Amino acid sequence: MKVASFTLLYNCVAVVLTTGIILSLRPIAQSTNETTPSTMLAKLVCKSSMGQHYSNPTREADPYALPDVETFYLECGEQVDEEGTPLEAGWYYWYCFPGCLPDGEPCGPYKTKQDALHDVAK
Repeated sequence: MKVASFTLLYNCVAVVLTTGIILSLRPIAQSTNETTPSTMLAKLVCKSSMGQHYSNPTREADPYALPDVETFYLECGEQVDEEGTPLEAGWYYWYCFPGCLPDGEPCGPYKTKQDALHDVAK
């Protein structure tokens, strides 16, 4: 999977694949020690910790099924919840089809990606 471009949109980072599919759209971290948008963008791009997964692994063999869960790692304060409270550092997941915005708030934090995926399977 090759990434074609990173674009700043209204304080968000859109990761666009060479196929034209938007891989993710995430808010840029607002932090006092990151002074420029390019610095903030580079920090998010270098992480590359997101991954698409199936909430039901049996659907992975279906050629018409899409992964519906996205896992990712957040640093402390990198994103806020609906009340504006910074999220803790750790692995999170949310339900999200490729190229679409997530269906709700992130679930987590978890110590490992596998812990997050284990919770998805419950």
